Amino acid sequence: MSYEVRVTRGRRFDDPGPRPITEVEWSALVASTPVLEALCAPGGGLTFGAGMLGFRSPPAEVFSVLFGVAATLRARIFGEDGHEYLADALGDVTRTLRVGFPQVPVGALTAAHGAALHVLDDPRASAAAKSGAEASIAALDSDARRAALAWLVCRAVECAGDPDPAVTNAAARLLPTDPRLLAGLRRKPTDAWAAEVELRSRERLQPG
Repeated sequence: MSYEVRVTRGRRFDDPGPRPITEVEWSALVASTPVLEALCAPGGGLTFGAGMLGFRSPPAEVFSVLFGVAATLRARIFGEDGHEYLADALGDVTRTLRVGFPQVPVGALTAAHGAALHVLDDPRASAAAKSGAEASIAALDSDARRAALAWLVCRAVECAGDPDPAVTNAAARLLPTDPRLLAGLRRKPTDAWAAEVELRSRERLQPG
């Protein structure tokens, strides 16, 4: 299922704002940025219209480009379900992991991965948005996936009361883990989780 995101100066997905992105601004940026020229070519996926940019189901590497575009144009990125994607999401992920999982390779994650993790953790995000975010994380190499999984686990541990099933289920799908490990979320301290994540991500242990 496709899911559209837009770069806009407005406050919503369908709002171009009081100062819409102009064709002159956009053309100048594309002309000076080869990667944008490729994305704007037929089949590239990036579109411009009504003062906004659009892309359907962008992978993590395209999200990285969109964050740069949004910063240059002083715009924001919204998903069709209203979720705002923040480049600083990676800062939050980094701060959390440095405290709870200091041994995981945080540097393997990009701003786009941070945004994808926040979508997985956002109860307001649509099923399509969560599916796309999970696919982006699942496609990462082993170091980045280990860091992403560690953050999801850390978020689940931080939740008051019962952990959010959406978070723990995403963690389970992103890396093979023993179901008993997930069931013990509330009983295990974060440092024990860190050790388990490190072991399982390195050895790719299967349930059983």
